[in-house]
Amino acid sequence: MSFGIGLAAVKSGLIDDTGHPLWRRARRWCLGPGVALGLAGAAIWQWGRPVPGVVLTIVCAPVATLGYLGLIAALSRPLGPIMARALAAGSSSLSIYLGQSIILSTIFTGYGLGLWGAVDRLTATAIALVVTAGLILALSVWRTRFALGPFEWVLRRITYAGPRAGQVRTTFPPRS
Repeated sequence: MSFGIGLAAVKSGLIDDTGHPLWRRARRWCLGPGVALGLAGAAIWQWGRPVPGVVLTIVCAPVATLGYLGLIAALSRPLGPIMARALAAGSSSLSIYLGQSIILSTIFTGYGLGLWGAVDRLTATAIALVVTAGLILALSVWRTRFALGPFEWVLRRITYAGPRAGQVRTTFPPRS
């Protein structure tokens, strides 16, 4: 259902219209309550009875998401230099995602520093946020010199790899 709503928003042009009244209403009516209820659900889930926390988190997620979309629309209207750099890093999301996986698994698992059981949740969250912010900053600098992030470049090379000059492309079944 969410995919269908998103597709309809794209096809209608609503997604591209950052000044649409819906985004202002979403910021005003959905962002605060959605985030507050999401945090309450996460707290109940973590420190209380899990089922009510899970239910509250799942039920309020679409409300918070609509609020986040309204906030993103507001931030993207007058595109300043900081937002332009953040968007450039955001278009390298594969590099950020894989960078997080590589760095955080090295920090927390046994083949790395093994900090999984050694730090509390707040410290682990802080480490993850610092790693993510560092990756976004690094990708912002990277993108000032290169058109693609490092892993996007590798993916593009693999995707568009074909036979080199002088090589014969074989297909199965053979063409007649």
